[in-house]
Amino acid sequence: MRSTKPRHVTLSMLFICLAPTLASPLATASEAKTLHQKHCQRCHDDSIYTRQDPLVLSYSALKQRVKLCDGVAGSHMPEKQLQSVIDYLNERYYKFQRK
Repeated sequence: MRSTKPRHVTLSMLFICLAPTLASPLATASEAKTLHQKHCQRCHDDSIYTRQDPLVLSYSALKQRVKLCDGVAGSHMPEKQLQSVIDYLNERYYKFQRK
């Protein structure tokens, strides 16, 4: 039996369900900047990312360093927040290929 629901209602419901997902990258970038300011900048400023003798030389090393700093600072951010900070730092300072 064929559905009697108009297609526009079905499409509207689909958009309503997907809208938070479509907006999430912008929210994540904003959240990451806030998390960075709140947790990372308690111990150091941005000059650590642009120093002449960098501590981080790859994307995997960046992930390890952020997780290490999270533990040392006692922040214990959830994995999603850690990943957003990692991506924020990579996009803003490092520009490593994600692997």
